[in-house]
Amino acid sequence: MTQDSLIKEELYQQIRDIMPIACVDIVPIYHSKFLLAKRINIPEKETWYVPGGRILIGESFLSSAKRKMLEEIGLSVKLESLTYLTTQETIFNLHNGTKHTINIVYKCSIKEEPLIRLDTSQFSDFNWFEKIDATWPEYIKKILLLSGFEKN
Repeated sequence: MTQDSLIKEELYQQIRDIMPIACVDIVPIYHSKFLLAKRINIPEKETWYVPGGRILIGESFLSSAKRKMLEEIGLSVKLESLTYLTTQETIFNLHNGTKHTINIVYKCSIKEEPLIRLDTSQFSDFNWFEKIDATWPEYIKKILLLSGFEKN
C-alpha cells in the first residue's frame, strides 16, 4: 500500500463516527497455541486481543491480514498460511459514541518458531495460550472457539 491509500486521521475519525469500518482480525496459531496481545487503546483497552485492523482502499482481505500481522506483531507470513474463519461484527458503545466494525477473521498457521515484535503503539504485552479464558471479550472467545480451541 502506498501513502495515497491512507486517509488523514481526522477524516478517519469522522468516518468511524458515522459508519462501520471494514477490518481483518487474525488468530495466529503455533504448536496448538494461539497468540493474543494486550491492547493499549480504546476500545478494549487492557484486554487480550488478536492482531488486526482496518482494510485500506484497494487492499484485498488477505493482503490486509498479511500487512496487519507484520505491522502489529512483526511476523511476515505467506498468504497460504491464512485460512478464512468467519465474518463477525463488533459494536462498542463508548462515552464518545458508538464504534462499529465488520471483521473478516482469519486463522494463521505459523510453521517456524515466531519472533514476536509488538507494535508498542497498539499493544503492551503478548502471550501464547492453549485455552480460552472466561473473562475475555465475547468476540474473542467466539473466534477462538471457531478456531478449534476450548474453554478453560
